[in-house]
Amino acid sequence: MVAKDPRTAPDSDERHEMAPLQTEFAVMRQTETVDDSSNEEKRWRWLRPTGATVAAVSFAAIALLYVMLKLAEPQLPMGTDLYALNRPSALTFANEQGQIVGHRGAVVGERLKLTDLPPYLPAAFLAMEDRRFYQHGGVDPRGLVRAALIDFKALRVVQGGSTITQQLVKTLFLTSDRTLTRKLVEVAGAWKLERLLSKDQIFELYLNRIYLGAGAYGVDGAARLYFGKSARDVTLAEAAMLAGLTNAPSLNSPRRDLKAAQRHANLVLTSLVTHGTMKENDVASARLHPATIVAQNIDQGRDYFLDAAADEVKTLMPRATGGS
Repeated sequence: MVAKDPRTAPDSDERHEMAPLQTEFAVMRQTETVDDSSNEEKRWRWLRPTGATVAAVSFAAIALLYVMLKLAEPQLPMGTDLYALNRPSALTFANEQGQIVGHRGAVVGERLKLTDLPPYLPAAFLAMEDRRFYQHGGVDPRGLVRAALIDFKALRVVQGGSTITQQLVKTLFLTSDRTLTRKLVEVAGAWKLERLLSKDQIFELYLNRIYLGAGAYGVDGAARLYFGKSARDVTLAEAAMLAGLTNAPSLNSPRRDLKAAQRHANLVLTSLVTHGTMKENDVASARLHPATIVAQNIDQGRDYFLDAAADEVKTLMPRATGGS
């Protein structure tokens, strides 16, 4: 057995002078814990004011937007007949026997209620223009985002994102200027109009006032001009063609390009099926037999007399709008 040299082998009870005591380990651990918690606390202390700042800025932005919209709210003359407000003049001439001999100005047709129309006619307009009309409050943020994405991908304005209520406000109260100020007034006016009228009242006004090309205003005026019948009696194919005219009505008018109008009508039918309003079996016949239009009735022999009569009416009644 080798004897242990007391000079080189320390006793088990002795410790190296650099080794910490047992009590020192506890102090060191405690110090490490305090340092970690201190760092964590500093981190959260830095985040707290940042979160509070974000919340404050968000609240301020929302408050500013609210104030801007309140200031931008247009004066809506609700005491007047909104059906006739700012509508282009429309004159219908009849002979002594009461027979209609001609028209001048806008073609407006008859004022109709939703209950007067076949259900697929308003459904077609909802499918194309504002599928969430009965869910939103006048402005549809989801629709705005969707339109912005579509426009971005197309690198041009394909969809405007305006709801039916916004379009009605623009038709009744605003100009067609494309400015940020007008858009702000349009949004503010839509929210205000939704507080004053019911959804059905807004939709009825929209369908009676919308411009659908070739001088026709409202679904009844357009139905009479293109199909020679009341909007009460249009077929599904004809309803789809009318709804397809909402985007660029003058360019897509069936009087100008029947094939283009039929293609747009087919897109309306597809939209009705895609969003569950109708089934493919319901629209199959309308796809196979697209709508056609009646011949334009022009009586050249009476043009001079009707023009003169229209000028006389405008002189005697400069604010006359005509129509039903």
